[in-house]
Amino acid sequence: MGKVVKSDEEWRTDLSPQEFEITRRAATEQAFTGEYCETKTPGTYLCRCCGEPLFDSKTKYDSGSGWPSFYEPISSEVVDTQEDRTMFMLRTEVLCSHCDAHLGHVFPDGPAPTGLRFCLNLMRQKNRNSYFRSEAMSKLATDSKTSCHSFFSMIRRGTVSVFQAADKLCASE
Repeated sequence: MGKVVKSDEEWRTDLSPQEFEITRRAATEQAFTGEYCETKTPGTYLCRCCGEPLFDSKTKYDSGSGWPSFYEPISSEVVDTQEDRTMFMLRTEVLCSHCDAHLGHVFPDGPAPTGLRFCLNLMRQKNRNSYFRSEAMSKLATDSKTSCHSFFSMIRRGTVSVFQAADKLCASE
């Protein structure tokens, strides 16, 4: 598959304002707020912009940094790195090699076997629960107005993510 090239306007159409700032402008999401910061769900982590598989949950670990951390990508070809001298420090930025999305940074203080810590911002996860989540969202969309209203209110308030709301709905059956 070739390189994904889009204008800023096209990316803005595809991404939320926060996703655009983080992935296209190299902003950083606040520590301990990311959707996958503490998840242990098995699966593959994908680029938020293009859906390219980047990291496997088998290489994810709790670094205590506040961002999802991995000790290696699926392969060295799926990520690119470049020097980052912003914020008055020298770091190594990690980019999706497929669409040049800013993913986060890599540091040389990770666990064996690589000694690397890939601290990542926005990601998507593909896992074995995807079918059940989409089923729950379908049920949510057709459920009573009260149930839908309460779940959407929780999502809007930031109490739960869309996926957490879907999981709650599945658990209530």
